[in-house]
Amino acid sequence: MPLTSEQISEILSGIGPTATTASGERRRRAYRVKHRDQVTIIPCHDSGPRKNETATMTDFSSRGVAIHCAMRVPAGSHLILVLPRQTGKSLQLLCAVAHCRKRADGNYSIGAEFVGVAPGAISDAPAASAGEADRIANSILN
Repeated sequence: MPLTSEQISEILSGIGPTATTASGERRRRAYRVKHRDQVTIIPCHDSGPRKNETATMTDFSSRGVAIHCAMRVPAGSHLILVLPRQTGKSLQLLCAVAHCRKRADGNYSIGAEFVGVAPGAISDAPAASAGEADRIANSILN
């Protein structure tokens, strides 16, 4: 589900003014913006408790996001991307992982497509708990 221009504008205003355009736009389904910033991800999978992970967002578009992190998140699984907002509250987006590739530095490069804005997932907390991550994923996927 692509984000609206208003949602993209709000995300950009929350993460700062350092965004630049990415190259190779003709191969993509949506225009990409290069931007390096720390974000929080919460993997949603059945193999035990979920752990909040700090990641680096490297670029995003209206359709998805590219991030680097130390945790492997399998393709086909879901994660919640927690983004800062100017209001100080976080915005939580449910994402489907399209690919997860190991990098030379031992970290992982993850490409994820936005599924939607998690209903009721705007909070003052920096990240959702494991129970909250389940509630958000279930409310969107079921």
